Amino acid sequence: MSRIPRFYSPLPAGEELILRDEEHQHLAKVLRLAPGREVEVFDGEGRRAQATVAAVEKRQSVLRVSERREPTAPAPPWLRVAVAIPKAKRAQRLLEALTELGADAIVPLQCARSVSSPPSAERAQRWILESCKQCRRDRLPSFEPPQTPQDLLESLPSDELALVCDTGQAQPLRAALPDAPPARVTLAIGPEGGFRPDELELLRGRFRSISLGPRVLRIETAAPAVVAGLRALWPEPGPDSPPARD
Repeated sequence: MSRIPRFYSPLPAGEELILRDEEHQHLAKVLRLAPGREVEVFDGEGRRAQATVAAVEKRQSVLRVSERREPTAPAPPWLRVAVAIPKAKRAQRLLEALTELGADAIVPLQCARSVSSPPSAERAQRWILESCKQCRRDRLPSFEPPQTPQDLLESLPSDELALVCDTGQAQPLRAALPDAPPARVTLAIGPEGGFRPDELELLRGRFRSISLGPRVLRIETAAPAVVAGLRALWPEPGPDSPPARD
């Protein structure tokens, strides 16, 4: 059994929905779907709809909406991950994993020892969108402008739980967390060379230091590991299981 193909589009009122540009090309040229095929459409803001392909034209695909599902309120915490972005394909894998595991906002963290520039917003959002399609997530996490550790510190509300991965004296993740989920959490993870001492000292004044154990982890391992731990402790409500077809 395979899952119903999934597309991204605004969901206007009415029974007819038009896919154009990349989404149309994916339906018509990549998947080669024919009229009558069932599909799913999500708008990136928590809404999704079941639809049927009505027509595949040269420049657009016409869908007929049969069922709509309104968004449910997201469970706390809202989770922002400020992370030094690694190079090339490792950056893509990092953003995909953070999307799959439930980060709500991703912030490229520009540190003194950063070794690469973050991807363009357009490229990053494309990776995030494809990951949402694959993992059947209905809300797109945001990809925010780069920030320095000082910028990040200044952007924190006073009631936001802030965590920083620290290779020095730090407590395990679970020991740093309250029993009840806070409304918002920000996680900071530095570059492979680590935060510079002055950056770490700055963050320690507001962030709780956490350790991921005795091993040295790659960025694309460390950041998803913390997000997975937080979501396991404070799980998100799961969407209805998407329909499957033979």
